[in-house]
Amino acid sequence: MFHRKYERTKDVADLSAAISHAESAIAISSGDVVNDAAELNYLGVMKLWRYQRTNKLEDLDDVISNVRTVIDSLAIDHSAQADSARHNLASMLLSRFQEKPEKKDLDEAISLGCEEHD
Repeated sequence: MFHRKYERTKDVADLSAAISHAESAIAISSGDVVNDAAELNYLGVMKLWRYQRTNKLEDLDDVISNVRTVIDSLAIDHSAQADSARHNLASMLLSRFQEKPEKKDLDEAISLGCEEHD
């Protein structure tokens, strides 16, 4: 609900509320790996939006960690979700590389991009 409000208002407070609610929901989740992975992936997208508005590297570092968890938790039979998460991770790594240039982020983003086209 708050993420939709943010999409209308572009108010970072609404986005932060959406992130907080998503984190709470994940914390009390049922443990369903596929559902949790989808929620973590979307949480990552919202944190990326907040990073893009505030330039707080902590959000970007946190979201990269979350998306790595998503990728690691998805089984091979959920490849569409894993592909989406890898695509998001590549974008996030490029964003972090632009902010603080570390070659390992660029190399990993390129590697993830190459996996998409295999």
